[in-house]
Amino acid sequence: MKLLQVALAASMAALVCCRGEAPSRTTNVELSEGFSAAIGARNHVMAALRKSGRWPASNAEADLLPPASYATSRLSDLTVSAGGVVTVQFKSGARLRMAPDQHRLPVGARWRCTTTRFENPAAIVPCRPESS
Repeated sequence: MKLLQVALAASMAALVCCRGEAPSRTTNVELSEGFSAAIGARNHVMAALRKSGRWPASNAEADLLPPASYATSRLSDLTVSAGGVVTVQFKSGARLRMAPDQHRLPVGARWRCTTTRFENPAAIVPCRPESS
């Protein structure tokens, strides 16, 4: 019984000690808002690809507003970069990236979505945590 009490006390001390060190988590609402913005940008990226025959490398090439124009109470910006990659930055410091699979035919038919600082994003949207 004494051993169980010591183990329990050590576990509680570790929990209290490290509680503030956990990475911040972004809410489901934020993730949904960012995903929705990324899907809209993805549609613009695909339209630019069909029109020019190449992946846009900027918001302007994808016929989108400047990155900061997408700022909301939760989002910092939305950027299109080389290869048609769409990145949404959150004010919380989290990030969502959508990148086309350029090796799958038809080109752009499959996209990969990754996130940072979201706990179990696949429960909310079809994205995976970004690997380190």
